[in-house]
Amino acid sequence: MIAKYEKSERANEARQLFMDVVRNYERKAVKNAGQLKYLDKLIICEIAVSTRTKNRVRSFETFFEEQVIPKANDRNDGNNRVLSFVNREKNIQAFLSSPYITESMSDRSEIHADEVLVPYLLLERLLELLEETLLSYLAIKCSEEEANEMDSDKVHAYEKFLYAAAYYEIFVREMLEKTIPSYVSQTLTDAQALLAKFRQQPEAHVDPQSAETIIITQKQVMAKVQLCGFYTEYVGRHIRNLLAYTNLILMIESANVIRGTDFCPKVVNGKSVHYPTVNNFLEQSFPEETDVQDPCEFHFFCDLVNNRNMTSHYERIICEVHKRNLLPLEKPDDPSSHQKFADAVKAYVDFISKHRKAKRTAEQEQELWAIMDQMGASGKERACQKNAHELSPQP
Repeated sequence: MIAKYEKSERANEARQLFMDVVRNYERKAVKNAGQLKYLDKLIICEIAVSTRTKNRVRSFETFFEEQVIPKANDRNDGNNRVLSFVNREKNIQAFLSSPYITESMSDRSEIHADEVLVPYLLLERLLELLEETLLSYLAIKCSEEEANEMDSDKVHAYEKFLYAAAYYEIFVREMLEKTIPSYVSQTLTDAQALLAKFRQQPEAHVDPQSAETIIITQKQVMAKVQLCGFYTEYVGRHIRNLLAYTNLILMIESANVIRGTDFCPKVVNGKSVHYPTVNNFLEQSFPEETDVQDPCEFHFFCDLVNNRNMTSHYERIICEVHKRNLLPLEKPDDPSSHQKFADAVKAYVDFISKHRKAKRTAEQEQELWAIMDQMGASGKERACQKNAHELSPQP
């Protein structure tokens, strides 16, 4: 009984730790600032502008508590899940056996779990939640009766997807800004100290005991240096994921604005825009009706009511989509770039619907990464460059 009580207490402490992280990104709600008006410092806050359910920050927190750090009950073992997120040994072992480790390490025994907490299990759960909420949203058809409703089932499902995207961005930022940089910095310091020791002590003057100590230290440092290389790829993967999700959400947002409101600017970035071209493209690339034989039917967009107070946000979103070449807002010289993005989005959705994250193999996970890279490629060198720089760990 005492052990069970102590376990519950430790789990509650972990829950509080995660909630404190989430709340660090909250602010007093700003009027007419988009769907996530009570959050700050996140890219997702800047691009979620088309919907406006009557939600509060408590709704955002409750969804996190229920879906990410649930309390233990008869239906789940929430304490074990939450404690696994802060268990260094479980996180490092899961990471070392993950698809991110693309080659054999020189000596895994030299990697000690207490050196760094990789939030691997937490980020895996957040990615899983992103996929679950997106599929739930896509499965709902926006009926004509609900088209003008601010709080339709379709819009509420989309809101949950935006929540999941916000959680993911929050904890990716935490990892990039706090956990990984300190580990990399310390590893480089250790490597430099080891190199200096070698230079100061010629091999002929090293006694056997000192030589053995140097060899052990060398193994430890080399293992950590090799792990830093895998962390670099891990960090890059999450940055590319954020680029992919940013582009996906921008496409949904801009299509919601263009299709579902009467907001129709005629000029974007000094160039004329032609919405019939966009609508034709959307109808061809993301048809509302699919073959009845197809077991997977996806509905990508909402039909919404224009909010005059959000006009400047609408204009900003459409300009961003224009820069990233996500939709043909002007008659394109080469429509293939738009179609490649649309094809990548459809491939992504089709893949995650057929291969759920909990059951994917390492090969399937890497196959999905290639699709997401294609989703994130549109406009990456131009519009996304600043965002990627902001998310990269600073030296």
